[in-house]
Amino acid sequence: MFTTSFKNWVLFAVLLAVLFFSTLAIAAPIKVELEVFTPAGGDPTLRVKAGTNSSQCPGGPDDCIDVGMGKTPYIIFKLPKACDGNIGDPEYKLVNFRITLIEKLWPSPVNPLNSMVATDFNANPATGEIDFSHGKNDKTKKKMKFKNRNSHRYTVFYEITAEHCDPNSDADDIHLDPEIRNRG
Repeated sequence: MFTTSFKNWVLFAVLLAVLFFSTLAIAAPIKVELEVFTPAGGDPTLRVKAGTNSSQCPGGPDDCIDVGMGKTPYIIFKLPKACDGNIGDPEYKLVNFRITLIEKLWPSPVNPLNSMVATDFNANPATGEIDFSHGKNDKTKKKMKFKNRNSHRYTVFYEITAEHCDPNSDADDIHLDPEIRNRG
């Protein structure tokens, strides 16, 4: 009926198709490096180190993250050498990440985050805070890693908070609060 050669070609074609479609579902992580910047005579701020956002919004600032249609990546923020104690190392550590749909209007029990968005980011709807204990999400003083399921097209505004390494310091927390554009 069918020759062995034909069966081998069909099997090969099926394997190629499976490989092709499985790679579409696997998104490379989005990596962003942070730095603590203190302008002359000013207070420290948290910002994205220029050129380190692996998925910058087209035409957008360094801290705007673009998540392409059909991608479900992990997003990884790193603050290298945080609290290592060497001269010139950041004296701040990463402590919190939260999201909202309306810039600077953070979720609350009275004004919760949309449940679809909360699910996409494993966030608490009442606070917008990412749940780092979920799945392969992870948080240390130097790194925050979380999944973005990117199920629909919307923009979220995010805030990363870093606090001073010295618990006795009276230094204020520092923040970064730009946006993530999900294209569904």
